[in-house]
Parts: sequence; C-alpha cells; structure tokens
Amino acid sequence: MDQDDAMRWWVGGVLPLAIAGLCTLPWVLGWGTMPDPVATHFGLDGVADRSQPLAATAIVSAGIGIGIALALAASAHRRHHYVAWTAAVLIFVGVLMGVVSLATVVVNRGLSDWHAATLGWGWMVVAIGAACGCAIPVATLAQVDDEVVPSSSPALPMAVGERAAWFGRAHSGGFLAGAAVELVVGTLVLVLSDLWFLGATLLFVGAVMLPFASVEVTVSDRGLRVRSGVLPWPRLEIPLAKIESAHAIDVRPVARGGWGYRGSLRVFGRAAWVVRAGPGLEVQLSGGRRVVVTVDDPEPGAAVVNGLRARAG
Repeated sequence: MDQDDAMRWWVGGVLPLAIAGLCTLPWVLGWGTMPDPVATHFGLDGVADRSQPLAATAIVSAGIGIGIALALAASAHRRHHYVAWTAAVLIFVGVLMGVVSLATVVVNRGLSDWHAATLGWGWMVVAIGAACGCAIPVATLAQVDDEVVPSSSPALPMAVGERAAWFGRAHSGGFLAGAAVELVVGTLVLVLSDLWFLGATLLFVGAVMLPFASVEVTVSDRGLRVRSGVLPWPRLEIPLAKIESAHAIDVRPVARGGWGYRGSLRVFGRAAWVVRAGPGLEVQLSGGRRVVVTVDDPEPGAAVVNGLRARAG
C-alpha cells in the first residue's frame, strides 16, 4: 500500500466512522439511562457544575461528529499533501470531541440527577492522547519528497586513525514564543477560571512544543545524535554502522508534514526533526530508511558523515 492509498484508507474510512460512532452511538445506547438535563461541564475537582438538555446535547454532539466525518471522507479524495493540515486538525478536533462525548454519556449514565456526575482527569488524558495519536499519522503520510532539493556534499578526506566530529544546531523563535504563550495562558486559565479542560490542554500543547524549539546535532565516530536544545529529551541516536550517506538539503516543513518530530524510523522508515524552514541534513540509513533534521550550515556535517563512512567502508 503506497502513501496515497494509506491516506485514503485512514482518512476516508476508518477515522470518519470512528468519529461519527463516538459522537453518536453512546447517546443512542444510553438514551434511557441518563437524566434530563445532563451534566456537560465540570470543575477542577471533577464535580458537575453546568447542564444542558439531553436531546439538545445529543443532537449537537451527533451533528458535529457526522459533519467532521463527512469533511474527512471528502478530503481523502484530494491530493493528500494539499489537505494534510486540514485533515489533521479535523481529526484532532473530531477524536477529541468523540472521546468527550463518550465520557459525558458514561458519567451521566444511571444517574437520576445531573449534579451527582463526576468526571476524572483520566478522561482528559485519554481524549488528548487519542486525538494526537490519530492526527499525527496523517501529517506523516503527507510527506512528499519532490519539494526537497538536495545539494552535493562530498566526503571529508580522512586518514586511517584520524578522528573528526561536527556539531550543529538550529532554533525557532516562533516555536519558543508559541510554547511560552501556551504555558502562560494555560496557567492563567487554570488559576483564574473553572475551564480546567481548556487550561490543561493549553499546558499540554505548550509542554509538547517546548522541546522542539531548538535542536542540537552531533556527528562523530559513534554516529549521529539529535537531541532537543532545550531539554535532554527527546533524542535520536543512530550508530555509524547503520548510516550509508548524508547530504545537505533545503527543508520545507509542509513537505515533511509540519514542524516538530514527524514520522517514525521504526514504523514508516523515515523521520524528520523540523524546527524551521531552510537548510537541513538528510541521512540515508540502511534498509532504505532516512532521517532529516533542520540544522544551520549542514554541508560540513554531511561531509564529516560521508568521510567517516568512507573510512569505515
């Protein structure tokens, strides 16, 4: 199955059905077991503090879910790299809405009064995790190679016993500012309001963005090491024996599925660590795999990689 087929299968079939089902079926199956009105808003302590009529809540939930599902199914018939970001956003919102809808039914089921409903933090973790887990593969499948133009990177001549290493980095002021805004606003929302779900979501997004505000790259006899320039994790380490070649490229985030860490070497055979558009290093690995990382002045790094491989080969 190629990337186009995988995109259509995932976006046009599985996810629309899942989103529509999560937003609709729980209300149908639990209709006679819930109070009217139902609890729809919960405070930081998890106790219900607002309600809505049962029928109106069910109709709104089903309408949003079915609408997102139809939009996703329609997007699957267009060229995926044009709609990848739209599809990813729809998937994130749809799955998040679906899990929230399911949680609302579960916590109201069997109650005679909506005031007795409670919603634990576990549902929030499940909702955000499921939304991210379903949206990320779409951005990964949206990678297209014809938008990245490689440049020549000759090997650095090295004698037997001679050692060489290269260090590079790149950073994104926009990513850092965005992470700071998310963290500050999320904290203020939690402290000054009862919108705990929104505040926690903003804090989660900020925490995810922060490690990818900058990146540090090291090339040595031990291989390639890529790590966050802000925190010690996440990191990527590839032994020299698994590297075949490297060259400098012009990285376009849209062609790589966006910013941050994209893809998976283990699952998809390719990965990209993108903090900004511009110069980057592409490393070809054994088994047809490859990894791309944005880094300033990548030509010397590629030359060192190729020199180390040539000497070892």
